[in-house]
Amino acid sequence: MVRQTTAEIHSAGLQNIEFHQMDAEQLQFPDASFDAVLCGFGLWFFPHPQRALQEFLRVLKPGGCLGLTTWAEDSPLQVLYQQALLRYLPPKPQTAVQPTPSRFDTIEQLETVLRQAGFEQRQLGAEVHEFVYSGEDEVWEYLWSVGLRRYLEQMAVPVLEQAKSDVYQQLQALKQADGIHGVFRALFARGVKPSP
Repeated sequence: MVRQTTAEIHSAGLQNIEFHQMDAEQLQFPDASFDAVLCGFGLWFFPHPQRALQEFLRVLKPGGCLGLTTWAEDSPLQVLYQQALLRYLPPKPQTAVQPTPSRFDTIEQLETVLRQAGFEQRQLGAEVHEFVYSGEDEVWEYLWSVGLRRYLEQMAVPVLEQAKSDVYQQLQALKQADGIHGVFRALFARGVKPSP
């Protein structure tokens, strides 16, 4: 993603954008470097999300703004995809302690983590949008372009074909004359770094 986007920026002749790949829990920037930090649909990927939020706070200037988006727990199309794919994943090896995933899929969870990280003037909300896909193949291509790809990459080819067939079957209930209609519900959150 970094290589392709960097190539697109260079081909467009833009000079005011830089790309850096680094650990979000240990950002290699000085304190108070940025006016804004954005994290779109990625908070749950961090092994220690609270640490990442504290780093976001650290690199913001006083009065700087953090913007987050996540999927809501009741986002209809996201729920359909998860339920259709999770059953095909290989079993996880048993360990002494199984970590509990951090979902951040409710307004209350987002408000809590922002408050605990030290953000003030918190604003939270939700938006619902309907997307229309031309058909099942377009939906399948979409699944390979987002975070759900991590599930698909774990499946052996015969299992992947079964999962694909299952997704296609479940999509039939969403089919209309002009394509497959799916509803996503996303949460957004904004927080401000306090001034000294």
